[in-house]
Amino acid sequence: MAMIQSLAFAYSSRQDRVLALANQDGDDARSFWLTRRMVMALLERAPSALESGTGAAARAPAEFRHDFVAF
Repeated sequence: MAMIQSLAFAYSSRQDRVLALANQDGDDARSFWLTRRMVMALLERAPSALESGTGAAARAPAEFRHDFVAF
């Protein structure tokens, strides 16, 4: 599986979806559409996933961890 080196997003108001482009300049370029429902679910789950799965968040002092993840 290729590592994501770059990630870009473009919104299509006509389709009300977000186009995600990963590694757009490389041989392993990928793109995919995100619907409103998918984006809302990702945004809802992102803080807890970042808090538990990110080394930087784990190293942050406990009293600032929530603010660090929100940032």
